Amino acid sequence: MPEQPLFLAAAAAWLPPPTELAALAGGGADEFVTNGIVSVPVAGADDAPPQMAARAAQTALTRAAAQLRRDDVVLVLYANTYHQGQNSFWSPASYVQRSAGVSGAAAINVGQASNGGMAALDLAAGYLSARGSGAALITAADRFCEPGIVRWAADYGAVYGDGAAAVVLSTSGGFARVLSVHTSTDAELEQMHRGNTRFQPAPTGAPVDVRLSKVQFITDFGLDNLLHRLSTGMRAVVGAALARAGCDLADMAVVVLPNLNRKMLTDQYLEPLALDPDRTLVAWSSRVGHLGAADQLAGVAHLVEAGRVARGDRVLLVGTGSGLSWSAAVLEILDVPDWAEQTASPAPVPVG
Repeated sequence: MPEQPLFLAAAAAWLPPPTELAALAGGGADEFVTNGIVSVPVAGADDAPPQMAARAAQTALTRAAAQLRRDDVVLVLYANTYHQGQNSFWSPASYVQRSAGVSGAAAINVGQASNGGMAALDLAAGYLSARGSGAALITAADRFCEPGIVRWAADYGAVYGDGAAAVVLSTSGGFARVLSVHTSTDAELEQMHRGNTRFQPAPTGAPVDVRLSKVQFITDFGLDNLLHRLSTGMRAVVGAALARAGCDLADMAVVVLPNLNRKMLTDQYLEPLALDPDRTLVAWSSRVGHLGAADQLAGVAHLVEAGRVARGDRVLLVGTGSGLSWSAAVLEILDVPDWAEQTASPAPVPVG
């Protein structure tokens, strides 16, 4: 449990319109349609990831206005997985900071790929605990498009959806208390996302192919050995977060997991944790796909907007990313805000 009480003051997402997966070009999408992924949000040509993150940040800060002023934000963290729209020495975190109107804060970019949003939450918790006051704006966004990446064929078990999410972490109050956050890394698995590819002086222009990297790694490391390490590492991080919060997994009303297809979710999370899928966001994630670094942050916004949580509920967030890193956090819902706008909904909500 953080020594300094920490709270989530707000959460929000920004998702472009969804596209039915069956309508996407390429026969490779079929395996995901039959394995539980229905649609993914697809951004337009003018929707760069930092712009999407800025939109989510603006909404989150507006929702947090009852707890804090924008001048209270001392840290802006921006997590991402893929290309951010500029081929230059440029900081997207600073773009989000300027767009959100929190110029007095420190702005820092966070890697860790799919675990970026959760890693940023952990870093922000430590930063605010050390300061003893203030707030942090945590954002994440990605846009996955060709020719650099084929969203349904780049990786196993995931179809990549476009979008952004933001949460505001505060020492002064909020709708949820952060009971614990824990992160760990197994560096012996870092090659899984690198494969045997030689280091290059510049981008090659070839599409991202995580499948090839994983096959190359598994050939030498062994599939059984990898699955054991993945399961052991994930359960250890979850166990540590629960222990710090003084909770058991059975106490969790909802568990927010990475947005993966049904088989990958079952093999890597549901079975190792003996978790009923009804306690997760599988129905929601089947319509948004894997949002890169934003899965868990967007999931928190969805929980509140969709009325999936009530006062007193406890929620477990779990993330995994290249490195290989895991993060887990435990939240206690103190109040359920009335956020009418469905920012995390993958489809327009009918009026009335």
